[in-house]
Amino acid sequence: MLSNSHSSVRPASEPERAYLESLIRADYERCHPGETIDDMIRRASFSKEDKGLLRDWMAVATMRAAARHLVSPPSMAPNEKFTRSSSDAIRATSSSD
Repeated sequence: MLSNSHSSVRPASEPERAYLESLIRADYERCHPGETIDDMIRRASFSKEDKGLLRDWMAVATMRAAARHLVSPPSMAPNEKFTRSSSDAIRATSSSD
């Protein structure tokens, strides 16, 4: 599955990024033996190929989060949930909004 290069997932916070990465970490490492997702993230800062690969994997993570009915990661407050903005970025918002 390829994602649109103009539409990428931009996690709102570090806990959100960690949550999304946790949804894809095992599959990425299974598909790329001897390499970790952290290796790809590091290379994405200077490699357009890895940047695109990271974008695609984060799109998968976004879909998995949506499929789990936007279950909050443990580090989030109980009244927060993930929502999708018009730019396809997932944002954590308070359920009282």
